[in-house]
Amino acid sequence: MEYSYVKIDPTTEGSEKQIYEVNKIKKIKRFILKWKIPLILIFIVFLTGGISFLYYIHLTYYTCEEPIITDELFSKIKGESYFDKYGIDVNQYITNEIYSQKIPNNDTLDNWELYTPPCPNLEPIHYSEEMKNPKCEDQSIQIVNFKSDHGKGRPYSLHLHSITNQIKNWNEWSKNDDKIVPNYYNKDVKSLISDTYHPFDYGYYEEKETELTNEEDIISYYKNVVTSRMDEVPDPRHRRIFSFILFNTEFDLLDIYLSQYYELFDYFVIYESNATFSGKAKPLYFTRMLLETDRYDKFKDKIIAFPYPMSSVCNFFRSPFTKEHLARRHVIEMGLRAVEARHGDIFMHGDLDEMPKPHVITRLKKCGGWEHLQAGIGGGPQSSHEKKVDSYLQDKELNKKLERDKYGFPKLVYDREISVGILSWSYEYSFEFVDDPTLGTKVNPNIAIFDARRALGQYPKHYEYTKSEGDGNIMPDDKYSKWRKRNSIPSNTIPSNSTIATSFSKKDGPETKENEESYVDPLTLPNFDPYQGYSYTRNENDDKDGEGYLGEYMRFITVRPMNDFFDKNDILFWSGGWHMSNFLPTIDHLLNKVLSYSHFDYYFFLSNEQRRQQIIDRIKNRLHIFGKLKYYNNTVVYPESPEVGYQYDFSFTTWQSYENENDPEIQKQYNKNKEILYYEIPEVVLKNPICYSYMIDRQFGLEKKIWWQTIPKDQWKTIDFKTLDNSTLESITPKH
Repeated sequence: MEYSYVKIDPTTEGSEKQIYEVNKIKKIKRFILKWKIPLILIFIVFLTGGISFLYYIHLTYYTCEEPIITDELFSKIKGESYFDKYGIDVNQYITNEIYSQKIPNNDTLDNWELYTPPCPNLEPIHYSEEMKNPKCEDQSIQIVNFKSDHGKGRPYSLHLHSITNQIKNWNEWSKNDDKIVPNYYNKDVKSLISDTYHPFDYGYYEEKETELTNEEDIISYYKNVVTSRMDEVPDPRHRRIFSFILFNTEFDLLDIYLSQYYELFDYFVIYESNATFSGKAKPLYFTRMLLETDRYDKFKDKIIAFPYPMSSVCNFFRSPFTKEHLARRHVIEMGLRAVEARHGDIFMHGDLDEMPKPHVITRLKKCGGWEHLQAGIGGGPQSSHEKKVDSYLQDKELNKKLERDKYGFPKLVYDREISVGILSWSYEYSFEFVDDPTLGTKVNPNIAIFDARRALGQYPKHYEYTKSEGDGNIMPDDKYSKWRKRNSIPSNTIPSNSTIATSFSKKDGPETKENEESYVDPLTLPNFDPYQGYSYTRNENDDKDGEGYLGEYMRFITVRPMNDFFDKNDILFWSGGWHMSNFLPTIDHLLNKVLSYSHFDYYFFLSNEQRRQQIIDRIKNRLHIFGKLKYYNNTVVYPESPEVGYQYDFSFTTWQSYENENDPEIQKQYNKNKEILYYEIPEVVLKNPICYSYMIDRQFGLEKKIWWQTIPKDQWKTIDFKTLDNSTLESITPKH
């Protein structure tokens, strides 16, 4: 074949470059013409392969098949009503038949491949009287001080008081004609925790405490509380506290949670679903464990199981965060209904692995003086027993006029913040690995005070604020998120979460007649819903285009990077909890967990063997189970006497003295106190190190055997570790 070349005058500027480019194009054309058929075939092969790969991804990742409910694959579970001593049916959400996917291996829990037995003879932790009922007048609660080394320095201390004295102070303060009404939202953290009276209205004004001297008094009192009208306010000195949590399959963590907090929380509302967040059908493990075994018999009078059977497993398929958001919304609303929450009760929401420290819970439950940090100036509901009370939930015209934020929250000042976060130390796999050894980095769980005004749709009291305080009657635009005005959606046209509970029925709120003679108290109507203000009107998706209360924002308000708190006025309870992420006994348990996560796709395209090796490598390299976050080594501090436990000092006088940085003895005392609060671990783990060995030494479950991998199965329930021979005992006991 002859080749022709383009001749260009070499004197022309850039001629050599032009010759090169033209000849290059010609060579490419000749190559394509010569190899045309092979190139077309290669293109077809790659195209076919690409389409096949995309189709495979679609089939395995972007499609979902609804499980076919058959007797072979599914079983029906149903509980009987079980009323506690106060008259609450703790089984109220499991008295109707629910389909649950069967468990592989004979459909029995103890044959399930991921079954872990409970710690032998596990009992609720019994706390000292000093812990359960602290002397509040000289108590304090610690608040993160982001002005001090970005939160790593000494925290603020807020002086707590007895609720009796707080009620007296309010009664006196409210009588003053020249009082200055504080606008708490506009105040910085230092002003909010100053050692002065911070006015807070409990909605209860009787200074003498309701006496509960014996068990009979206690039962009678709380029976009256749970059957009382929503517009009646119980004595806040006997307020209750509830925990609303999500459960997947983490039975060891649940054992610890119930044992650790049984004496502190009044009820545990535990959500589980028949599908994982990642879109896989799953058995209702916890509900079955509760109904079919004796594992939780010691705790069951405070457990309210809330299995939420998804009408469609494939709903929101590959939108796992939508499922998570709706789960949180459901458990908070339905939890408040189940426990018969009343004004002033405290509720907490978090994940099962987010555990608050008991000394934080008892101080918040029993002491006053901190409530303004979350609930602002407070206030109680007005009684509609004898006269009409304006309610935008009961009056359609008021509802139409009500201004709401972009998510449907009423723009009314019920609180300073929707919740207050507990700053927790963030651990991964075990207490050996911590995200930051100098500061907690997980701001969950969150707590809030139940407000009957919100529940009933009543308006907060209007106060006259001074110009310097700013108008505290107007909700700030940045309260929960970035707000914008939105058009109202008729709330009474869309069913709420509450329709899933057969014990509640929702209808349009009554229109009260102005004529007093024909007035009907709305709370006495058979279909009146006293919790409507804590429900949301659109729950078929996560678009947040309805109206009402979005429970998930109780959590999301603090789900932010730590550096986002540095220049804000957020209130966080300092060193207040443990985030025990992926504290699971074996690689199989970890593998099961990551495939059910909201962000499960990180492991999706790996084989099981690759997934296992990935998890092992991450543990050995102290890497988070997802992403690149690397953890620091952590050293647990153990109490001097295991029988006595950790010794705390939260006296306000003591913590105030720590401000004297020039006194070496005082600073020595502060460092000792701080060391405990930095490096303590849950008492259940301390008292049962063999059962939870892998939480102290991560080699257990990897290279070392856990106790139930060594002890024969028929001895799991009855084993007394003290009777084991030295060799066996040493092999299952962490050296610490």
